[in-house]
Amino acid sequence: MVNDREGFVHYRRERMNVMYHSIDAKYDWERFISIFNRCTVFAPYTISLTKELAEKFIIPLYTGDESIALVGSDDHNSGIIHAGIYNLKENVKVGHIYMLFAESNYVAYRLLMEVEEWFKERNIKRIYAYWWFTNPYNFILHGRETYAWAGAFPTINAFRRLDYDILNDIIVMQLQMDEEPSIFVPNISGLEVRQKPIEDNELAWSGRVEAYIEDKKIGHCEFFYLKAISQHIKRNLGQITINVDSAFHGTGVARMLITHAHQNLYSKGTRNVMLATGQALFRAIKFYQKLGYKPELIKGYSYIKEDVF
Repeated sequence: MVNDREGFVHYRRERMNVMYHSIDAKYDWERFISIFNRCTVFAPYTISLTKELAEKFIIPLYTGDESIALVGSDDHNSGIIHAGIYNLKENVKVGHIYMLFAESNYVAYRLLMEVEEWFKERNIKRIYAYWWFTNPYNFILHGRETYAWAGAFPTINAFRRLDYDILNDIIVMQLQMDEEPSIFVPNISGLEVRQKPIEDNELAWSGRVEAYIEDKKIGHCEFFYLKAISQHIKRNLGQITINVDSAFHGTGVARMLITHAHQNLYSKGTRNVMLATGQALFRAIKFYQKLGYKPELIKGYSYIKEDVF
């Protein structure tokens, strides 16, 4: 036992003396891309990051004082992190960690520490990690809603070590559409449905269906045909996100919006639709199950850290 303990202490001392360094990603985007692809090779619903995709979707968000991207490494392992500042509301700015991947716990921890120091210098007191704000890795990493994939152990361990709280415990659910879905119409006086496109590019085609009563919006559902991911997995895959005013929960509005979204995705050739939801949202999960969604063995997390500096 003494020998084991001495060996452990010796190992810890070696790790403390490891030479760690990091560089700004703008000096080596090719290495940044290579590390991303190594760390996400088994990540669910994720495509490889190419130079062309990085130049179009990732690098433009990396501007001046509002964003930071780092490549870090020690004697044996490498990692990357990308974060930015989000204007939550007037005079309230928060930090947003878009993505953190590393090949070891130590590198992930050091990268996260560096970004925290960067936030501190800018007087940012609240940090979100993998939240719903605009994320440059949408449709590249895990589809529309990025999250800290539970299989990325160094990432998870770094957030734990630096005392982040879990904001959402995420599960993924999927629906198989064997036939064209029909639209559900609830019996609600004055209910109006409006639909509009959002965007169409090489990553995804998307739109939104909205519900109104007397010109007041009471809910919406966004739907996405994941073009690049579908090509990667060789199966047409859609995704939805939905939000309905609490006063209209249980009235059929959510079901109406989702069936509109399903029909739009089906018309694009999609036969499978996924969504990400919170493990604690039992009523929502039960509702999705009634529509035919089934939980997958995919878990992830989003995090928050407040008043840390």
